Amino acid sequence: MKIKNKKDFGLGIFGILFSLWIAFYSMSYIPEAKHAGDPGPKLFPLIGAGIMLLCSVAILFNQEEPKRDKDGNIKPFLTKKQWIAASKVFGIYCLMTLLFYLIGFTATVPIILFILTLMLSKVSVPDMPMKKRVIRILIFAVVAGAVIYAAYILGLQARLPKGIIWKLFK
Repeated sequence: MKIKNKKDFGLGIFGILFSLWIAFYSMSYIPEAKHAGDPGPKLFPLIGAGIMLLCSVAILFNQEEPKRDKDGNIKPFLTKKQWIAASKVFGIYCLMTLLFYLIGFTATVPIILFILTLMLSKVSVPDMPMKKRVIRILIFAVVAGAVIYAAYILGLQARLPKGIIWKLFK
């Protein structure tokens, strides 16, 4: 196998190693199912690790030639503007983690959906007036949050973070 693109090769190797670590961790440290016929808490991490492993192998063996500019130089992975946008999304996910801890799942999901959708809508529909965009996104965030709540809390009866702030009022 010839390495055409160092980034794809590195990402493929990292993905394979990380998926194997997830599978090892899931099999070693996550407890068994408590009920007969229940797949238990190991199922989703193992499915995710399997999908990640398949995608990483595909990336490793199907590398693209690096993109080049008009002079034949390899283009950078991301431009400065793209790095800033990626950093903002990462920051929003950090905020989501903090909000899960502070106010819990039920309140965090619509807030994060609103922020992310608003941020991405500036790119996808830049000509839409801000007031109309905010109203649409607000409706979407509330409806999608309710659907996610119904799926996890009511449908799957999952126990999700409640948040420490709500515990103070008890």
